[in-house]
Amino acid sequence: MTSVKDFINRARILDKRLEAELILAAVLKVSKEQIFAYPERDLEPNEIEKVTDFWKRVEDGEPMAYILGKKEFHGIELKTDKRALIPRPETEFLVEKTMDLIEGIKNPRILDVGTGCGAIALALAKAVPNANVFGSDVSEEAIQLSRENATGLDLVSQVEFWVSDLLKSVPEDLKIDVLVANLPYIGEEKFHFVEKNVKKYEPHVALFGGHDGLRLYEQLFEQINSSILGIKWVLGEFGSMQTEILEQMLDHYFSDKKWEILPDLAGLDRYFIIYL
Repeated sequence: MTSVKDFINRARILDKRLEAELILAAVLKVSKEQIFAYPERDLEPNEIEKVTDFWKRVEDGEPMAYILGKKEFHGIELKTDKRALIPRPETEFLVEKTMDLIEGIKNPRILDVGTGCGAIALALAKAVPNANVFGSDVSEEAIQLSRENATGLDLVSQVEFWVSDLLKSVPEDLKIDVLVANLPYIGEEKFHFVEKNVKKYEPHVALFGGHDGLRLYEQLFEQINSSILGIKWVLGEFGSMQTEILEQMLDHYFSDKKWEILPDLAGLDRYFIIYL
């Protein structure tokens, strides 16, 4: 027999105690805290089978969010699988900054471009019940996942998702206060800052943004300049090493507008805001 304590101790040797705790909690259908209430409990054969299967995926480098099928993001729990990128903690800043910008607007209208699993759009809809939120993504599979998340969070009536190549299929008469985008920004040639396991497991369409990672933002900026959506603010996330190129793009496309670059919690350039 294998006990809860035995499994955690073996995982600790590999410096993967947290992963072991999360797997046990998922298999035993209890909280992480409840695991420690009965550390000597022996696992049943079917539980050992499930734990073993999950653990092999950990050893293969698969992200925990895919193994467990869920991820916390800004106070909501999202279903996660290989149809979309796993939401990252640093992206929560875009949610918080958007909330700051729309404060005082009675019924703000927000468009999340490159929505993926719907993380930004759904977090904003949950946090700002009076908002009208929309999300777009070029991937039909990602949009299917975002709609499943909207259903799971009971936000279907507040959030609408479309398949769209950036703004190409977004209704032209849609009026938007804030456009927020976390587009793929890993370069295929330059700025190829991607971990091996991320590249192995997460969808490439959600990772790579052209040779230097910023070509999708360039296309988006072109579309924004020719749109009639009435956008007041544009927020986005990028890689810290791309600051110089991004600043040149912002100067080119928004030379008569105010824009700024903001750091993440580590002090690295990570976000931009355009004031239209």
